[in-house]
Amino acid sequence: MPGETLLVFQSGGPTGVINATLAGVIEQARSSGYTRVLGAQHGITGLVTETLVDLSALSPAQLDRLARTPGAALGTSRQRLDESSSRAALATLRAHRVTAVVAIGGNDTAASALALLAHAEQAGYPLAVVLAPKTIDNDL
Repeated sequence: MPGETLLVFQSGGPTGVINATLAGVIEQARSSGYTRVLGAQHGITGLVTETLVDLSALSPAQLDRLARTPGAALGTSRQRLDESSSRAALATLRAHRVTAVVAIGGNDTAASALALLAHAEQAGYPLAVVLAPKTIDNDL
């Protein structure tokens, strides 16, 4: 993983733990050797439109504040991936050399994460995709 890039996005309704999960993902990515952590603003919409923010330089104090901040710091959306948006999302991942994606969300997010993985596999693009489950709808 040294030198690799991880992308994280938040999706669906914000919960009391969505930012704590984001902070944990960033901390774990660092300790696992990822050198860059990118966040897609407004969930899948940001991934599709390449609206990204670099989270790599957040200090421990900033991560602590993030973990205790209500709402969804990156913004969310309920957009789902279709064929066209999957191609755009994969283009974003390629452009930024992303090798892993963490999707923070519920059942719709899980379906989109699976679609993203399937599209990457079909295109021969090596990608690890993980769901960090959270739900406001109690529907996992």
